[in-house]
Amino acid sequence: MKLFSLLFIVMTFIISGFGQADAVDKYFKDYQENANFSTVYVSPKMFQMITKASESQDPDVKDVLKDLKGLKILSTKVKPEQTYSEANRRITNKGYEELLTVKEKGSLVRFVTLEKSGIIEELLMLVGNKEDFIMISFIGKINLSKLSKLAKKLDIQGAEHLDKINKK
Repeated sequence: MKLFSLLFIVMTFIISGFGQADAVDKYFKDYQENANFSTVYVSPKMFQMITKASESQDPDVKDVLKDLKGLKILSTKVKPEQTYSEANRRITNKGYEELLTVKEKGSLVRFVTLEKSGIIEELLMLVGNKEDFIMISFIGKINLSKLSKLAKKLDIQGAEHLDKINKK
């Protein structure tokens, strides 16, 4: 009986963990075939290849890349404010913790994290304004200060907002 109870508790935690990550995964999947959206997915294998191939790379960048397991980007210029609101609704109460929200110059920028055992496993950034909606999901073992340094070197629309984390 004790073994059954223990297994039930463990399975409950595992299933709830899948539900949290599934909220963002499902959102990306819902729009990846939509012609109004641009999507990017960088796989764990790609991060491994980049880390191995970049011998002369900045050590801070290499350190961040080795801990990243995935990167997803979703963006649109069609109904961006509505899309931002929908994304916010879909991640609310899914285990994500509010890290930072910035409202400036007509843009809303929201950072939320998914943490397990004191380690940030996902950083999700949502940007919405009248012109654009951008969602960027970093997956892996995430060090926020190192990630914001990497953001300065990225040429990805919306990545400049990651620098706001250190200004919190």
